[in-house]
Amino acid sequence: MALSADEKTLYVVNNNDRSMSFIDTDTFQERKRRNIGSAPRHIAQSPDKKTLYLSLTGNDAIAVFDTESEKVTRRIRVGHRPKGVEVAHDGRFLYAANYGGSSLTIVDLQTDKQAKLKLNVLKVSGLVVHPNDDFIYLTGWCTNDVWAIQRID
Repeated sequence: MALSADEKTLYVVNNNDRSMSFIDTDTFQERKRRNIGSAPRHIAQSPDKKTLYLSLTGNDAIAVFDTESEKVTRRIRVGHRPKGVEVAHDGRFLYAANYGGSSLTIVDLQTDKQAKLKLNVLKVSGLVVHPNDDFIYLTGWCTNDVWAIQRID
């Protein structure tokens, strides 16, 4: 889930029907629903809250969603079956935890260049970025491990 900049809309992905719901936070009623892509799982938000990044597990991609136009503006191909997705707090990088590929995809949002880091983690799922952007923390679906990846610019 993600909350709009004005805090009036809650964005919620619906994994089973390929969509995202726009929930009015005053009434908790669905205002609208948009088709996003196959098996949306997680949402990350740009620091300015103008862009949402939705992991599309069924498309091996991240949908880039503009909150002003309320449209998907592009798709970024990443590793196999991305689940967790996060944006660096400085807005420079997008991170995707590739559940089916046991890897982390790192996308430079300024240049669109990518790097894929293969991990010894089965079914990479959980992902969070440290507030100072120095570390990316990852978990696997089948283990109790937490991995810390240090960011080096």
